[in-house]
Amino acid sequence: MASLLRLLRTQYNPPVDPSGVSFAGKTVILTGATSGLGFEAAVKLLNLGVESLIIGSRNLQRGQATKTELEKLTNRQGVIQVWQLEMNSFQSVKSFANRVNEELHQLDIALLNAGIWNRDFGVSPEGWEETLQVNTLSTSLLALLLLPKLRSSSSLSDPAHLTVVSSQQFVRVKAKSLRTVQPLLKHLNSPQTFKGPKQYGISKLLLEYVLKTVAGLVRNENGTVPVIINTVSPGFCVSSLGRQYSRFYERWATWLAYKLFARTAEQGSRSLVSATYQGAESHGKCWRSDGYLDESVALTTGAEGKQFQARAWTEIMNELEEQSEGLKESIRGWHAEPEQVAQMLGAMQSSNSHHQKQSRPSPHPSSSGVPPRVPVSSAGNPHPQRYGAPPSQRPPMEAPHGGRSPANVPPASQQQRPHPLHPSPPPQNYGFGPPPSQPVRNRPPPASRPPNSPNHGALAVPDDDPQQLFPLFRAANTSHSGTLTEMELGSALVNGDFTSFHPKTVKMMIRMFDRNNSGTISFDEFVALWRYLAAWRELFDRFDQDRSGRISLYEFENALVAFGYRLSQPFVTVLFRTFENKGRQINNGPPYGPAKQGMSFDLFVQACISLRRMTDVFKRYDDDRDGYITVSFEEFLTGELVPTLVMWNEVGWLVANVGAEILQLQDG
Repeated sequence: MASLLRLLRTQYNPPVDPSGVSFAGKTVILTGATSGLGFEAAVKLLNLGVESLIIGSRNLQRGQATKTELEKLTNRQGVIQVWQLEMNSFQSVKSFANRVNEELHQLDIALLNAGIWNRDFGVSPEGWEETLQVNTLSTSLLALLLLPKLRSSSSLSDPAHLTVVSSQQFVRVKAKSLRTVQPLLKHLNSPQTFKGPKQYGISKLLLEYVLKTVAGLVRNENGTVPVIINTVSPGFCVSSLGRQYSRFYERWATWLAYKLFARTAEQGSRSLVSATYQGAESHGKCWRSDGYLDESVALTTGAEGKQFQARAWTEIMNELEEQSEGLKESIRGWHAEPEQVAQMLGAMQSSNSHHQKQSRPSPHPSSSGVPPRVPVSSAGNPHPQRYGAPPSQRPPMEAPHGGRSPANVPPASQQQRPHPLHPSPPPQNYGFGPPPSQPVRNRPPPASRPPNSPNHGALAVPDDDPQQLFPLFRAANTSHSGTLTEMELGSALVNGDFTSFHPKTVKMMIRMFDRNNSGTISFDEFVALWRYLAAWRELFDRFDQDRSGRISLYEFENALVAFGYRLSQPFVTVLFRTFENKGRQINNGPPYGPAKQGMSFDLFVQACISLRRMTDVFKRYDDDRDGYITVSFEEFLTGELVPTLVMWNEVGWLVANVGAEILQLQDG
């Protein structure tokens, strides 16, 4: 009864019509526009001044008829394009996305509305139950393939939007529908588990899982989002989804339900259009009736819901990777993934071991999994352009004596002065090579996990028991709010020598793992953050050859080479000293004692992620991959390049001062 009253209330309180908004200059993709909500949304977009509207239609003849009708209703000629898109086919989705990337100069909004509602079990040509195929798999694939174009079209002041039509039905899905020992998708793809209309809600829940995960990945360390990703629930509306009810009494009951409780398609389309101009506060949320859907009882929250989400994300991505090779790799590019680097290091270790058998062996093998530096020679050098400068122009750096870091290196005044900064090509694969065919070797022991608060002793947390982290989380949560503030998180994260994490690193972690934009970290987010740092700790231990708990300049150079960067030695020196000095500023004096040499764990993470982000930004402009970019003055002022760099304080400082530092190295 309460549900019926809510339906009555929503029918007579429709969303506000977005009549005062302008879409002038915008390029919009709209799927499912040949009828119902999609058609009415197209009318609104055209009336609001959209510059270019691309309609995806599985039937081009019907799409052209829709175009003619829309032009007649809105008197907008030459604005609409009709492109082939069959959501039952992965190949059609890929062809559509390829056409977008090849033909569109910009894409400001993608409004994905296409969906189906089946009462009977049916199988798509791809072998999946049709509701899962169209509503979950194909829509997820299309969204992921459109993201690169959306990202490249976005600006700091006007981010692009990816809005996907969902349904409040996902809130009503019960956990028992997803509990299975089988793979989740296989379980839901069976006629035995198909539950007619309930499958629609399940398909939308799985879609929410994908989009919420992607929304968490598409986020800059400075808190901004290059593409705002949200979903929208239009509510119960008159549509063609109920066309499968063909019996007389079913048609009568459907007509009565529409008459009493349903919004019109025009009223429902208001939510679709208004969702496409919501701000960053809508990122990762579901827009409904001029507000946000209450998900407090949905399986998108809670411990079991998060487990379902992780499971669904993994299985869906495995399926989509089979259909679009390289999709996972492109997603890793949105977020610095140390696991990928760890895999690469395993392959590098094997490759370097093979090389060392052919060349002069080093008298001081490394125990960290990173091969010791081979003295530079004119022949047989495995990295002939390691730093972007010819080897003959760089002073050789011998392997450290006695297994120690270059603490015995003469002071700077007695060393041969580094050569000037040479123009360097971009890093190989921009810092990350292809995934190797073999697993990582020489995994460090559990003791190399991130250190804990000195007040609570060492705590090695197994990957399969995150609850062991709860005492640390609770002790840090002095406000008893259930989430960690920036200050509280900082108290839980310390380096191996008990020095504090730099505030910038703490902020970076919050921006990366705060999925709901609350500015705080929940326990689930804390567990994910901890494991992320554990993976970085593994890399840190590999490069910390003298086990000092800090990364020296020599070790930092090794790390950058391992990550595939070819940078000049002066630049690496400036980068290293920039982050080393940041640690001295906060961990100098009581209770830490004199400032220590080298880069602490937290600043190593901060430096690597910042360099990767700078590389990603540069890569967007370096179309021919020659290590040089041409940027117009307006792009320089309004594009992503400068705002992205300047908003990172540490990178902004580096960019502002690197020239002066290099000049000092040359002239001093």
